[in-house]
Amino acid sequence: MNWYPGHIEKAKKQMARFLKAVDVVVEVLDARAPAASRAYEHQKLFAQKKRLVVLTKKDLADPGTTSEWKNVISKTFPCIAVSPRTDRPNLFFRVVERFYRPRFGELRLMIAGIPNVGKSTLINWLGRKRVTRVGALPGITRGVQWIRLTPSLLVLDTPGIVYPKVFNRLLAAKLMLIGSIDVDKVDPWELYEELSELLLPVIGSRELSTFLEEFGRSRGLVVRGGEVDKESALKRLIRDFSEGKFGSISLERPQENPIQ
Repeated sequence: MNWYPGHIEKAKKQMARFLKAVDVVVEVLDARAPAASRAYEHQKLFAQKKRLVVLTKKDLADPGTTSEWKNVISKTFPCIAVSPRTDRPNLFFRVVERFYRPRFGELRLMIAGIPNVGKSTLINWLGRKRVTRVGALPGITRGVQWIRLTPSLLVLDTPGIVYPKVFNRLLAAKLMLIGSIDVDKVDPWELYEELSELLLPVIGSRELSTFLEEFGRSRGLVVRGGEVDKESALKRLIRDFSEGKFGSISLERPQENPIQ
């Protein structure tokens, strides 16, 4: 599947440049699909750094499933689940203070993750009423901008973007449903069977095609002759799911999709 051609190598080089300047990598995963939203091919790149895993958008995922994920991941890395809509940043700061000690008086963090898992939202949430932009620091990677969250805590103001290797259709469908693959760049009809399976909590026992007929009409996606534009209806359905308009739904469980 051809996704983000030409960007991956550039992203890897940028990531390696950022990593030289930080003490802790804050790995951001979508709580609805933690395994799918993890860029496994970058784990060697992160291996020499301390790690904190943050499950974002927890309000869009099933709470029980998110709790299971948190328990499993916590066996390897410190892990928290957050929603900037409902949680306060102190939750994050308490975990950082508990597990990580500043080196030379300062702790430097990088927020990293695949597209659209909430990296920038997390940075803005953490910096609420705390932000002091520091700019480039002497002896630290040139051109990198920093935000001072506390007297001893700095975070890069540019999130590190990594891209997952899309090695099967089910993974691609999950990434599409959480908004990490753009429906305008990859034809969702190529993933019809996988999307049908993942969307069972939404469509129930109906065929996806039948559901799209009803859904499209309810959204006014009707073309000349009174027929539903199913291509537009499927894209709208995927975007609505990504935004959480169908409630709190998880796409995978840790028993079926272990994180290493």
